[in-house]
Amino acid sequence: MARRCWRRRSRGLVLSAMAALLWATPGAAASWQVAAAEVESHLEQTEKARQALRDSMKKEKEELLARLEELEARVEEAEALWREEQGALDALLEEERSLESRMAEEEGELQLLEGILQGAARDARALLEASPFSAGSPERLEPLDPLLDGDASPSFVHVKGMLDLLLDEMEASGRVRLAEGDFVNEQGREAAGEILQAGPFTSIYRQGDDVGLLRYRPGELLYESVPRPSWLVRRSIRKYLEGESRVLPVDLSGGAVFESASQGKDVREWLRSGGFLVWPILLVGLAAVVLSLERVFFFIRHRKDTDKLMGRIEQLAFRRRWQDCRDLPGWRSKCPTCRVLRAGLDHLGATRESLENGLQEAVLKELPRVERFLSTLSVLAAVAPLLGLLGTVTGMINTFRVITVYGTGDPRMMSGGISEALVTTQLGLAVAIPIVLAHHFLERRAEKILGDMEEKGTALTATLLKHGGLRDGVAHRAA
Repeated sequence: MARRCWRRRSRGLVLSAMAALLWATPGAAASWQVAAAEVESHLEQTEKARQALRDSMKKEKEELLARLEELEARVEEAEALWREEQGALDALLEEERSLESRMAEEEGELQLLEGILQGAARDARALLEASPFSAGSPERLEPLDPLLDGDASPSFVHVKGMLDLLLDEMEASGRVRLAEGDFVNEQGREAAGEILQAGPFTSIYRQGDDVGLLRYRPGELLYESVPRPSWLVRRSIRKYLEGESRVLPVDLSGGAVFESASQGKDVREWLRSGGFLVWPILLVGLAAVVLSLERVFFFIRHRKDTDKLMGRIEQLAFRRRWQDCRDLPGWRSKCPTCRVLRAGLDHLGATRESLENGLQEAVLKELPRVERFLSTLSVLAAVAPLLGLLGTVTGMINTFRVITVYGTGDPRMMSGGISEALVTTQLGLAVAIPIVLAHHFLERRAEKILGDMEEKGTALTATLLKHGGLRDGVAHRAA
């Protein structure tokens, strides 16, 4: 309604304006109708154009609204899809964080495992380098290089290679193998020959007629000859290699015992390292040996079955055959008990007191011969360790003199005094202990003989008293 009023008012204003223009212009009245018609025509065209424009705008508006609704629907669909994708993205991010956490844990475990494998590889390398089976074969250790390389990641192939090496080492430790090989001889030169490997313990070489022991040098992966072993060891080796014996000298220490034995001092060097007091100790030992042998021969030579002799005397005394008692063949023996009994029979017909005095005199006469050199052996047994102690004191004095002059920087300069101290003590005890044992044995033998003399003397006294071989204040002589 308002629009219509506005259109009428606009039309009136236009017509009024045009009429005013026409009245003001000469000759315009005639063409008023024409002008009004043209204006009306223009207005109608304008209205039509405006209506067409309005229809077009309305149509476009409807299209735009439809498009807007479509876009809103698409937006809602896109938002729904975005929300769905956002949820999937959140889930993926959560899974990623979980995988990263697991990856970090597994990476730590992997690093720990790599460290364990590297440690095991180092231990295996040290074991294999120390093994004599690696002599002359440095390529044997190459499978361990990937495990020892910190930049490379170990694989199961590398681990299997290490296990194969260890299994091969275990199998080789139970084998006895004879093969050609190289070694360093005693002159420090490389030589070739047959090498017998008895497990991981003993290595033996044969080069022509020469045989000997080998020791393994882990740092250089080669064998070197041990200084000449004893002839007994070399003979055992030859017999084993030639098939004459099944006994092979084996050093379970890996060659340390054979090496120390080959580097040990002989008797001359050992005695020489003890100083001048070694010779008095040896003289004491020699004297003790001579005296002990003399006593042993004495006791063996003067041994007699006195019980049998005493039984024969009792039989003759029972029959009062005193002259036959004096003529028994046992009196020609050098047995001390026999001489005591013979001295007792010389007192037949005497008093008991006279017989006992005669027996005691005979025992005292035999006693020095029986106990001869026993006191000397006792003195020698005491002197030998004292000489060893004197050597110890002398050696320590020399040691402290060296320390005073040169200090303690070089232990080899003190070895002479220490050797002198220890060798003399060892030698003194080694000499004294057998002397003490020999003295005890000989002393017991002498006591046994002394007891036998006293026993048989008492038995003779009792026999003579029983069968009238003695008198009690009345003169009585045997027929």
